[in-house]
Amino acid sequence: MAEITQVLQTTSFKKAVKKLHTNQKADLDSAIKAVMKDPFLGESKKGNLGFLRVYKFNMVKQLTLIGYSHEDGTVILELMTREFL
Repeated sequence: MAEITQVLQTTSFKKAVKKLHTNQKADLDSAIKAVMKDPFLGESKKGNLGFLRVYKFNMVKQLTLIGYSHEDGTVILELMTREFL
């Protein structure tokens, strides 16, 4: 398994993170650390989005999806959606 040495954020991800509260950022950080430990943690998409993996986690009791791809020790993150339960 390749070790993740770098995390890149898309501009849409950076903008979304700026709007989060402190407790939401803590949950997001935990999810990002989990993805960094195991890049194959999320489910792989199919078809044209085959390069993308999606990791589902709860952010303050709301289902949140992080879309990411990884290559050569780098993870590129994109916050996909927040679904209200």
